[in-house]
Amino acid sequence: LASFAPHVGAVPGVDAEIVPFFDRMRYPPQVTQAPLLDLAQTATADDIFAAGAADLPPNVFLGTSTWAFPGWKGLVYKRAYKSEREFTQRCLEEYAALPWFRTACIDSLFYNPPNPETMRRYASQVPEGFRWVSKVWERLTILKYPKHARYGSLAGQENPDFLNVEVLKEKVLPAYEDSAVADRSGPFVLQFAPFSPYVMPYDEFTERLAEFLLKLPKGFQYAVEVRNRELLSKRYF
Repeated sequence: LASFAPHVGAVPGVDAEIVPFFDRMRYPPQVTQAPLLDLAQTATADDIFAAGAADLPPNVFLGTSTWAFPGWKGLVYKRAYKSEREFTQRCLEEYAALPWFRTACIDSLFYNPPNPETMRRYASQVPEGFRWVSKVWERLTILKYPKHARYGSLAGQENPDFLNVEVLKEKVLPAYEDSAVADRSGPFVLQFAPFSPYVMPYDEFTERLAEFLLKLPKGFQYAVEVRNRELLSKRYF
């Protein structure tokens, strides 16, 4: 669930819409679990997504982390794709056509910087009101590269580009210069893996993050995901 309204409680009338909606989600009618049937007899995407989608407040965006799930064929994805490659490249169009799905996270961008051509293709497949969430390339968020083969000679080394705003400007943001791409862009998510204070003291991390955020280009939304409980302090917030 992603909500792009930063201060929901301060918006008149919004709480009145959201609370009843989430009450229905939290306390659904009791149903008896039916035995699993084959796909031809189970509810289709049309059945699942048609009812209730119009009640979703306009400032709430529901979606998934990535979308190219082969297991959804026959339920969400009904087209007869010619190949796995075509499915991977085209299924976002079907995903975005479902009224519940107003967002998706582009997780693959964590591993490689965005390709402008790919981002334009994504933009051509989703409606104007759709907003994706972009993971930021791990080159900016890894303190020390794990000892993993995919990092090659960098494995086990400290990352000299940690929170380097110039890398973001040069390698990430150019793919979002196209107006259709920019218009469909929700937050960039900076995902930080858990780390030990022996790698970097928590106070130093907080200060470096603050400095980085102040240097970020205007015109985009940014979000931070930390996985160290110790960081969730008054100083951090």
